[in-house]
Amino acid sequence: MPRSATPTQVPRERAFLVGIEIRGQHALLGVDDSLSELALLADTAGLQVVGETYQKIARPDPHTLIGSGKVVELHDFAEETLADVVIFDEELSPRQPVSPIDLTKDLQCPLLGLFGIEDTRPSPADAAKTEEALKKFGKTYEFHTYENAGHAFFAVDRPQYRVHAAVDGWKRVFAWYGKYLR
Repeated sequence: MPRSATPTQVPRERAFLVGIEIRGQHALLGVDDSLSELALLADTAGLQVVGETYQKIARPDPHTLIGSGKVVELHDFAEETLADVVIFDEELSPRQPVSPIDLTKDLQCPLLGLFGIEDTRPSPADAAKTEEALKKFGKTYEFHTYENAGHAFFAVDRPQYRVHAAVDGWKRVFAWYGKYLR
């Protein structure tokens, strides 16, 4: 009797990425770099990127962000690639939540930050800006940056896992808990 194969791994969710370029609006990253960063974030979240597209628009549609023709195209792409999720990469706007650094002044608890020097979100420059804001507002914090480590260096099931950073990081997490969560 033939035996059937049983998968030993849970299949990864499939993500289709969408970039937006708003004419006349300065973005931190160009649409290609923005989509590359979004792909890294999606991978870090355990998603398999199956495709991407972008649109240059004069202004975002308040209901769909992208134009109606692009919505139809995106629907077709998502069906064709069997995407489980569609992820848009768009900068914060006044109608969206604020950037985390803008919440620094209202922070009410100690903050532990563990970063990889190769991380892009937050980048070492972003972490330095956050540290400046924490100092400015007199907040209790502790930041550590690990060489040869990027985003998700704690994730043992990912290629980004870095033993040296994760082991040291866990020691710091538990010491932090012991100090502030007694």
